Amino acid sequence: MGYGAVVYELGRVGVQGFSQTV
Repeated sequence: MGYGAVVYELGRVGVQGFSQTV
């Protein structure tokens, strides 16, 4: 996952959704 995708996920679903993506 690229850095841009990380920022996008954080902005879209927040930290909780981001932790599930990782």
